[in-house]
Amino acid sequence: MRREFIIACIMALFVGANIPSALVYAENSQSTEHKILYVDDDYNETTPGYGEFRFSKIQDAINKAPDGCKIIVYEGVYNERLDITKRKEGNKIMDRIISIIGEDKHRVILKPPKDYAIKISSGRVTIDGLSMDGGRNIGKGIYILVGEAEQYVRRVDIRNCIISNFTEAGIFVDNERVDLVTIDGCKLIQNGRGVYARRGNIDMITFCEISKNAEDGICLEKARVCTIERNIISNNGGFAISIKSSPYEGLYFINNNHIEGNEKGAITTTDNNDYLIGMFIKWNNFVENGDNNKIYIITECRYLSAKGKGFPPIVYFKENYWEPAFPKNIKIRWGPFSLEGLRWYRTHPGKEHAKPPVDP
Repeated sequence: MRREFIIACIMALFVGANIPSALVYAENSQSTEHKILYVDDDYNETTPGYGEFRFSKIQDAINKAPDGCKIIVYEGVYNERLDITKRKEGNKIMDRIISIIGEDKHRVILKPPKDYAIKISSGRVTIDGLSMDGGRNIGKGIYILVGEAEQYVRRVDIRNCIISNFTEAGIFVDNERVDLVTIDGCKLIQNGRGVYARRGNIDMITFCEISKNAEDGICLEKARVCTIERNIISNNGGFAISIKSSPYEGLYFINNNHIEGNEKGAITTTDNNDYLIGMFIKWNNFVENGDNNKIYIITECRYLSAKGKGFPPIVYFKENYWEPAFPKNIKIRWGPFSLEGLRWYRTHPGKEHAKPPVDP
């Protein structure tokens, strides 16, 4: 391997050739361990290394990839859906440690033929820099679930992706044994919902644009702990953020977001959030959301009562900006106690906070 690398560099120096391309070829020629695989829809059987470390389909590269592999996907339109599953090692079922990285999220486009764009049932997976288009007739963009009854799926990172035109959700989490999912720098537009965790936990949603979805921008059911921070959540058909009942102790941090023009309102919960123990809402812009920037938070305190704590959960507002100047439709209920339309919610009447630096 070292010999091939040195020869490639010497040839480049002698002929005045493009050194970076020579180094890339040397790297490719060393790929017998397949730690880096390459996908381009222009590759074919005549391409050197085709089927070994170069592929024309992303799924073929996934099937070939060992643990710790990076799959680099070049510009193109890929008419396929992807399945990333755990691998078997003897009697053990192990996570497949893999990263799929697009060359340019605007030019690496995945158009699935049915059901979903990417199904993930393995932990330690990264999806970075892909665009997915459901054509308004495919249900799910990225679909995260657990394939084996006794297994967990943890540590799924979704970064810098554009996910649009899926009828159910751009990102759909559907098992209570899914945990530590992070979504960063993504654009989720014109889906049924932007992010939908029907079951399972999404740990962080940051620096995303979540807009023009038919229903809620973010909908979390049975989620435990989630940070929603520095996002633009706008012009969705439902609420910006909807949090539904959970059998677990729920703790939510909603900070530094720009929340604007969502049809039904800003934030809502269901009426039976027995286990919600804390919601911190700080430094957000709430601008012209439906029903006068409606915020509706209900908890019955049963978790804390069962633990003998004897105090209600925390619902904490700090320095949010409101437009119109004061929201007229805020309701918070702790068990038998109810607070509506209190003036102390108007904590930042001056200029709105800077919008989060979301990548276009």
